[in-house]
Amino acid sequence: MNSTTKKALKIILPLSLGVFLIYYSLSSATPEERIELWENITSAHPGWILLSMFFGILSHLSRAYRWKYLLEPMGYLPRFPNSFMAVMA
Repeated sequence: MNSTTKKALKIILPLSLGVFLIYYSLSSATPEERIELWENITSAHPGWILLSMFFGILSHLSRAYRWKYLLEPMGYLPRFPNSFMAVMA
């Protein structure tokens, strides 16, 4: 298997699994549950969503900062963006 095929599989398999799980959860819901879900999504206040996203990213930034300084005494000197991406993964 060549590297192009491996790259494609690394992208296609998780995306197809996610699409399948969303499809399965929506198809197993009753019509009333789907209507209620859509009403809850459309009635959500955008300010609260943005605030929760801000605090979520802030928590990941603080974890990345902590990991960066926990690894330094062991001789590893990761850059902050690398620590942040590792925490995000």
